[in-house]
Amino acid sequence: MRLIYPSYYHSFSCQASQCPDTCCKGWRISIDGDTLKRYEAAKGPEGEWLREGVDHRSRAYRQKNGRCVFLDRRRLCGLFLRLGEAMMCRTCRVYPRHKEPYGDRLEISLSLSCPAAAQLILNWAEPVEYRDRIRPDREGEPDQAADRELLEGLLRVREAMWAVLRGEG
Repeated sequence: MRLIYPSYYHSFSCQASQCPDTCCKGWRISIDGDTLKRYEAAKGPEGEWLREGVDHRSRAYRQKNGRCVFLDRRRLCGLFLRLGEAMMCRTCRVYPRHKEPYGDRLEISLSLSCPAAAQLILNWAEPVEYRDRIRPDREGEPDQAADRELLEGLLRVREAMWAVLRGEG
């Protein structure tokens, strides 16, 4: 499988408590099934703490005053601080990173909804290049059928967007 990513991608760094916003506010964060199973299996006070923070009916973290209950007063993730990244749900582990498969291509990018990602993308001084590498761990897997027309449209729109941002369009 070919992994395609923009030249700025690996320069991203979460601003954590220094962020002017927080991705843990005003967003119902869904919890994937594997993570829910880990929470259910967790023992002792940590397990109880985890389960109290989950709305099991909606399979999402509970909110308090419009914020994730695990967000501490310093605006840091209590889950991460107390139990480590492995106990975070998939959404929290990967955001603002985004993956989109197109047949033998896996496009990865950053979401502009994250202030740090937006600042990085919009202030990137060099022309954005899309890098391509082979993911040997995925060789031999059956690929999804790519919608070539959709992919070609995406690539045209992306190039037009970068032209506008460079002041060429």
